[in-house]
Amino acid sequence: MANSRGATDDGPGYMYSPGALGLALVSMGLGLLLGLASPKRFEFGKAVQVAGDVGRSATRSYKMVLVIRSDLQMSTGKIAAQASHATLGTYKAANGNETTKRWLAEWEIAGQKKVALRVDSEEALMQLRKLAREKGLPEKLVRDAGLTQVASGSATALGIFGPDDEVNKITGELRLY
Repeated sequence: MANSRGATDDGPGYMYSPGALGLALVSMGLGLLLGLASPKRFEFGKAVQVAGDVGRSATRSYKMVLVIRSDLQMSTGKIAAQASHATLGTYKAANGNETTKRWLAEWEIAGQKKVALRVDSEEALMQLRKLAREKGLPEKLVRDAGLTQVASGSATALGIFGPDDEVNKITGELRLY
């Protein structure tokens, strides 16, 4: 006897209907066609080749850390926006010279590891920035425009990018956000 969803004592028969199978096949076909037609596909292929040439013997891994000030009591959405600003700004900073461009290419191929961390003051954020600059790591300090939750000019987040071991020397003792 079938229930309201078409399941019988033999199991969920509605999952094997010809309509569901057809829809799945059509969806897969459209995804394949869109993937083949996408101009990004060719850009990605180029990025893989560039990174492959540069990083074939790479033994280092890279990451981006996003350090957020917890003392500002920002909402979840505000934190997400500040972390996004830090991500983009740090990426742009890392795209500034040939060495860090190679790091970016390897990082992109390896999955773009990012870690969100917290500090409890502007002073702590500024100290991390100073250490990143001393090590020559790409960084971006985010200052808020002051249109919503925090005062204009407040330092809200910091992005740092580089080899895991170097970034960990700066941020390894911080708590996850």
